[in-house]
Amino acid sequence: MTTQKKLVFLFVVAPLFLPFFITLAYSSFKFVKLNIKPLNTQNEYSIEDITKKTIQIVKVEEEPLPEISPQVWLFDPYPKKEVKPVVVSKVASTYSLESDFPVSIEKIKKEEDPFLDDWRGKQKGGAGVVGIQKMNTQKMININLDEKENKYLNYSDIQGTLEWPHLDHTQFFAEVSFYDQIGENGLNDDLSTALASQELREDSPFLLKLPAETSGYLIAKIYSSSDTQKENPLYIGMYPKNPLFVPREGLQRLLISMVPTAQYIDQVQTVFLGKVVDEYLAGSSESTEGIAGVRIWVAETQEDVESNEKGLFKLRGLRRGAHYHLIFEKEGFATIQVPIHILQKKSHHVFPIPPLTKFTQGYDRLLGDRDPSRSVLFATLIKEGIPLSRAIITVANAKTIYERNLGFISAPDPTLFSTTDHGKFLLWNALPGKHKLQIYQEGQLVSTKIVMLTPGVIHYLTLDL
Repeated sequence: MTTQKKLVFLFVVAPLFLPFFITLAYSSFKFVKLNIKPLNTQNEYSIEDITKKTIQIVKVEEEPLPEISPQVWLFDPYPKKEVKPVVVSKVASTYSLESDFPVSIEKIKKEEDPFLDDWRGKQKGGAGVVGIQKMNTQKMININLDEKENKYLNYSDIQGTLEWPHLDHTQFFAEVSFYDQIGENGLNDDLSTALASQELREDSPFLLKLPAETSGYLIAKIYSSSDTQKENPLYIGMYPKNPLFVPREGLQRLLISMVPTAQYIDQVQTVFLGKVVDEYLAGSSESTEGIAGVRIWVAETQEDVESNEKGLFKLRGLRRGAHYHLIFEKEGFATIQVPIHILQKKSHHVFPIPPLTKFTQGYDRLLGDRDPSRSVLFATLIKEGIPLSRAIITVANAKTIYERNLGFISAPDPTLFSTTDHGKFLLWNALPGKHKLQIYQEGQLVSTKIVMLTPGVIHYLTLDL
């Protein structure tokens, strides 16, 4: 095509098609404008749009939670109670809620939507988005461990002092600990757990906080200041009434005497050997056949052992110079309690126990049936190593019955008004607890003794005047 023809096409023919292209472009723009909605974030995430498309809020009156007692909350964390529906959520769709979806009981409340934080910052007066969160039906209760009278986790205080030897407190320090158990040597071992401990750098009282109604052993030790690992205690002390029971009201004014470590170990490393025999067997000595299977337990320490086939038993760790009470139990025999006094590092005693026939065919018939909730006391009066005769015993709220010796046994004799040459008497169906015995001879008060009786137990005592 020549240049002349090109110029004719450009300026004559091309303008003829220009109106067609303009009309086509305008029609396309108008079509797009009428049929495609602009993207509007406000409309997409508005509360009204979400509410219409997702959920429909139903407001009902919420019933208050039932009151739950602290005792039920503590010991029964899942109490049975009726829970009524509070809010019902309904999905706005073409499907039936009851037929296609399980009914959920939930509480609807407003919460912040983390995905819209950026958008909300750019908007004015942005509203919260309706969200779904399950209602917390558990009632919150604050527990204050420092409150002494707290009903949930009650702690009690143990207060006391140490009887320090004459030491320079700047060169020594003490540690007071409360253990759940101790070893045979009277000290804590690998099985012991310290429930509470406190270090003392001066002669000041100690204070331990322990769970109420706890039992354990209170032990104090004194170390040199250079013994930072607490491996070699120089002095050791134990509360004399271990194991110690901690009541809810706590314990105050406890005193622990400290002795050198060697002396302490010598006190607790004792061996007590015993033999249990039948009271009706003559002799009641080493040659008497023993009773196997007798349960013996120490009332003060709760330690218990059982006699072997020869009637022998062994107790370790009883403190020298201390008083204890042994309780003997065996089927076919009466349950008795006998006091002992540890005077030597190794001692041996024979304990006769009475068969039940002694009471069912003897004392019960003469004095009336025993009351299992009360106590019986068999006592022997000794003065200067000799049984005290012609002695009269008075005690409140109990009747004294004197015994007559019949060979190798004794029997109650209601016709007697004082002790015989064997110095024996008894209290039958006496009230448990402390009793004050006043002992007279020839019209003069010889001695006064306090005895403690345990319910359902027969006590055997030797009262040395």
